[in-house]
Amino acid sequence: HVPEEKRDEWMEEALERALEDYGERVLSDRAQDAYVLERVRRIGRRTAWAILKQLQKGAFVPEETEVSFRNLEQLPSVSMILSEEERMRLRGRIDRIDICRQDGKTYVRIIDYKSGNTKFDLTSIYYGLQLQLVVYLNAAMEKLAGEKGEKVHPAGMFYYHIEDPLLDFAEEGIPEQRLLKELAWTGLSSGDREIVALMDREIGTVSEILPLRLKKDGSYAAGSSVADEEQFERLTRHVQKKLIEYGERILNGDIRMEPYELGDEDACRFCRYHSVCGFDRRVEGCEKRRLRPMERTKIWEELKNEYHMDRRPEKSHRD
Repeated sequence: HVPEEKRDEWMEEALERALEDYGERVLSDRAQDAYVLERVRRIGRRTAWAILKQLQKGAFVPEETEVSFRNLEQLPSVSMILSEEERMRLRGRIDRIDICRQDGKTYVRIIDYKSGNTKFDLTSIYYGLQLQLVVYLNAAMEKLAGEKGEKVHPAGMFYYHIEDPLLDFAEEGIPEQRLLKELAWTGLSSGDREIVALMDREIGTVSEILPLRLKKDGSYAAGSSVADEEQFERLTRHVQKKLIEYGERILNGDIRMEPYELGDEDACRFCRYHSVCGFDRRVEGCEKRRLRPMERTKIWEELKNEYHMDRRPEKSHRD
């Protein structure tokens, strides 16, 4: 319901406050800095516009923003017991928790703002390389369930990339709709059609905000990033196991140099610590972990098997 003029006015005020705090350290009076400042203003206004449009498409509303893990230390997803004497507490901040309450049910989704090129990748989560969103969603669900005793259901976990996309005006379509698609979330959405409709009531065959497409028969097209509630639970358990494993390795003094390669990704490519770690393939023992890209169906199958193995009762001594 916020009019465009008021939205831009609020964004301008927020930018001015930020410049008062940081401007003298990062900007001078050069023409280049003037251009950077104008670009920041443009991206700020565009981001506010996109966020508002995304919210207007569904029934979710932001419940909390910038939720620090310091206020969530009692939650198992943030404070993990490694042994009788040791506990690992995570540090972090959830950018935005969106809530929808409908027909006695509570749905939650996480939005994390990114200015870099981080993209959601289920394979990276499986290998323990990209755990942030899953931890955030789990913490938000535990927080809501604990505070209000609600049964909470996952609606999705998403990255919003703060970008300044360029459109090809030779392409067909309404520029505003095309721009919104360029700024769509990446991440994992619930595949429940009722929940999807609560996030995007105008979905058609292609959502302008969610990472999914529909076929003519109503099923999800290949490449749609969706999961059911059981799959979300299995993914959560897998990430918790990874975090506990990492915590135990830290306590055990495990400092092995084992950078990874995954498809076109190379952990060493943009690393700032080459001079510190001294990793060099020409040195005996310096080998990278070559991780194999996996299809989504294979990952879900592996997580399902892992979940059933974890739940299998232990055999008694007599057995």
